[in-house]
Amino acid sequence: MNCPCIFLLFWSFVGAVGLSRAQSRDKPPLQMSLQMPGQPQQPQAGSALIEDETTIIQPVLKDIPPRLFIFKSGAGPYTYLKKEFGELSDFMEKNNLPGVLAAVFYDDPAKVVAESLRWEVGIITNQQLSNSEPYSQKIISGHKAATLMASGAPGHNRELYPKLFGFIRQKRMLSRYPIMEVYTRLGALPESSKVEIQAPAIQKRRN
Repeated sequence: MNCPCIFLLFWSFVGAVGLSRAQSRDKPPLQMSLQMPGQPQQPQAGSALIEDETTIIQPVLKDIPPRLFIFKSGAGPYTYLKKEFGELSDFMEKNNLPGVLAAVFYDDPAKVVAESLRWEVGIITNQQLSNSEPYSQKIISGHKAATLMASGAPGHNRELYPKLFGFIRQKRMLSRYPIMEVYTRLGALPESSKVEIQAPAIQKRRN
């Protein structure tokens, strides 16, 4: 092979290497994720994080401020409140009323027969109405409460109450009915609803 051929072959090789390096700089770096056994998979950027519907957030103590409650009182099984919430939703839409739906449960179903269970259903709002018929209005005083976030529709969360009461006892405080449930979302199924359960937490009197 003569010298000119060797010279051309050498510069062709150099040019190919330079082009390859330039293309490498233009490409984004390869991203790798290391998933350790037993660790939950992390969501990728742009993907939706799906909540575990069975997850219950641990109780916490909160100072609940005074609230305006537009409500209706009744008695009967707590599981029958679905119809009441449908009517409340229609009332909110008709009156362009902001707020969240809530229920107050006054009695322990383990101690009171279903037909005699007292309850209130209503709307927590910051907008007072000049005419709220067929509902009443009142201010719920501010207080300290143990709260717990969970999934569950009205009347389906009583099994979580002992967890709240146990937490309150650990804080050396007292608790009693009524229990309020505030629904941040109401779904067609109990597990698709989101609720904050609030139990009063009362300081013990010192002797």
